[in-house]
Amino acid sequence: MARYRYKAYNSRRRRNKKSRKIIVVLILLIAAGIYMINRSRDDSTEVDPIDPDMADILAIDEPDEPGRRSADKVSEDLAKIEVRETVRKESPLPEVLKIEDKGVTSEEAKALIAEGESHIASGEIIAARVKLNDVLNLELSNIDRHKVKATMAELSNDWLFSKKPYDADKLVTTYFVRSGDNLESIGRKYKVEYQLLVRINGLSSDRALRAGSTIKVVNGPFHVIVDRSSFTLDLYLQNTFVKSYYVGLGRDESETPVGRWRVKSGGKLVQPPWWDQKAGKTYYASDADYPLGARWIAIEGLDENTKSRTGFALHGTKEPETIRTKSSNGCIRLINEDVIELYALLSPVHSLVRIVD
Repeated sequence: MARYRYKAYNSRRRRNKKSRKIIVVLILLIAAGIYMINRSRDDSTEVDPIDPDMADILAIDEPDEPGRRSADKVSEDLAKIEVRETVRKESPLPEVLKIEDKGVTSEEAKALIAEGESHIASGEIIAARVKLNDVLNLELSNIDRHKVKATMAELSNDWLFSKKPYDADKLVTTYFVRSGDNLESIGRKYKVEYQLLVRINGLSSDRALRAGSTIKVVNGPFHVIVDRSSFTLDLYLQNTFVKSYYVGLGRDESETPVGRWRVKSGGKLVQPPWWDQKAGKTYYASDADYPLGARWIAIEGLDENTKSRTGFALHGTKEPETIRTKSSNGCIRLINEDVIELYALLSPVHSLVRIVD
């Protein structure tokens, strides 16, 4: 009869404990793998279908380029602070009297403008937005076009950037928060950035979400059109105009390329290091002559003229006097206040950028 080999109880207990630790680690690794797979599906590189009207607008050349080193962890954390710094109360466009009056406003446009103004007077904000957005597709003088855009920018402070939702609005809605929800996942569902949800719901941070509450959400994505001739960037939510910004563009020897682009996946950074090939120097955010300002929003080309071009972006600047001038290496410059706001609105992959003459 074989003799049973005695094993100390403590030895067996340590072995069992070690086995349990291995099992726990394996479970955590499997869960992390499932999370990464699901996240990669959320960040699919497929371009969203655009309504026909917006397709006509959005479908119609070395540049600034971020550093070879990735942004520090500190820079990543900065992306989540002080969302209210994005709030802009004044119109970024100049006074109407400074705009050269060219073109003629059609009678149809005049009638729609009158209807829009009537809706505003009676508090029908969404109806006014729809009428005035239609006006932008009609023949307008420069001054009337500016007036309509300025009015729509003011309306956006109510229907978009406030906490108030409108029942008749197809661009905003409400969402009932369930256990396990977070603003980042909700934002991905609606193709908008979590910073916008923090802002419009008056939350103190992205962690202030509470299960059982109802929040305002926006049906994205946002898109932009950059007009090289007027140094303007127009922001749209789906097909609806929101507001305009002034921009700086590439110098004559390094022009900002016309064509279709989209916000690059992983291309949104807070003050990343930047390698200047000509100077053979890397600039950091702490440098007095750091050229990228508060934010970097990388874009990638989608058509024959742009898809081979790399290193282009929307970014801030410490030189606001260069806005409305040809002064960059090809990128689109905005004052820091404006690029911070756009950073909280444009979504990687989903947000399209069209640059036109």
